[in-house]
This record gives sequence, C-alpha cells and structure tokens, in this order.
Amino acid sequence: MNGWILDFARKHRGKFSGDILEVGSYDVNGALRSMLPITVGTDMREGPGVDKVISVSDLLTEYGPESFDHVCSADALEHIEDWDAALVNMWGILKPGGYLFLTMAHPKKGRHGYPHDYHRLGLTLMVQIFAGNEVLDTFEGGPSQGVLVRKQTPSVDLTIRPKPVR
Repeated sequence: MNGWILDFARKHRGKFSGDILEVGSYDVNGALRSMLPITVGTDMREGPGVDKVISVSDLLTEYGPESFDHVCSADALEHIEDWDAALVNMWGILKPGGYLFLTMAHPKKGRHGYPHDYHRLGLTLMVQIFAGNEVLDTFEGGPSQGVLVRKQTPSVDLTIRPKPVR
C-alpha cells in the first residue's frame, strides 16, 4: 500500500468506528488495517489480512442491506472486472450516514495485475458517481486517487463508464 493512501486514511481515521468492512484486504504491501479499525477484511482469495473469502458481488447477499457503519477499499476496484456490481454491493451494505473510503489506481499508473487490471476512473468521474452524496475529501497522489464519501442516497450513478486498461 502506498504512502499516499495511508496518509489519506490517517487524515480521516477519527471518523471511523463501529463495524467496518474492507474490500480487497489481502495484504500485498501494507494494509488499511494498520491505519483504520477494520472489523472484517474481505477478498476473493485467502491470505494475510483476509478474514472472509468472498466475492464483492456477494456482499449484499451475505451481510444484508445497510449492515456496516463504514466500508473501505484501497486500490482494489481496478482489479474487479464487474466494478458496477462491486459498487452496488459496497454501497448497499453501507448504512446511511456511513463513510465509503475508496481509492483506485490513477489513470496514469501502468498495468499491474493482482491477478488482473481492468479499468481506471479519473478522480472527476469517481466524484460524479457519488452525486447527491457528501464528498468529504478527495486525493490524488502518486499512483493512486481516492474519495471519502458520506452516504446520503440509496444508489450511485453507474452510467459513468471507466476506461479499460490496455
């Protein structure tokens, strides 16, 4: 995990308490858990930092609507082919008023497969997805970019389309 993401998490860690789910918690090179009080770490495969192996597309089925106070995902979204389903599920398990801490690789970052690398959203598009909600902060740093959003609407704008990584 790069230092820019950890700095973004450090800046906002006082906002996070209660039940916090992390999507993409497999610790490759550092983890959000070192900075935020993650309750459940999920990933598509077993490994360090993973409490539950589950597809992000199954979170709503597994946990039910509005079941977590906060949801975090650091640089995992670009590795999820069905990013629409990923966002619907992350947003769906998030309680109203809860925070979504979401980062992903910057469009200028080169291809990096863990195991795959599918797409990029620029920061402007990331913010547009959450129109109607309170975007508390954004960041662009090095190879990553991200948003901190407070949930105020039941859905997100999935008409936005990411650019494929070639």
